[in-house]
Amino acid sequence: MVKGYRPDSLQEALEIKSDHATSIIAGGTDLMVQKARGTGLKPGLKNNPLFISHIPELRKFETSDKFIRIGACLTLSELVEKGELPTPLLNAIDEIASIPLRNIATMGGNICNASP
Repeated sequence: MVKGYRPDSLQEALEIKSDHATSIIAGGTDLMVQKARGTGLKPGLKNNPLFISHIPELRKFETSDKFIRIGACLTLSELVEKGELPTPLLNAIDEIASIPLRNIATMGGNICNASP
């Protein structure tokens, strides 16, 4: 039986991750791609899912004179809407996925999964 976790804070997510074998899920678009390939197999999660896309600490967006801090769970569409990204990053997001996928896909997931 699959048990999913949906913590209310980053601290709670870290505690769950420490205490249980989990697979972190934010946008989950790679799982959708696996399903769309028609392999006939359900997406392969080795552990129970830990859903994090709603955690406020992971959805922050901050800019300064030297840095842009992008929360791992901001969707690609949300980043484009911010309008404060360098042109090369905006162009990369435009190339990454279709609009529906950008509405779900996260920058953190694309980096962690080394999505091309």
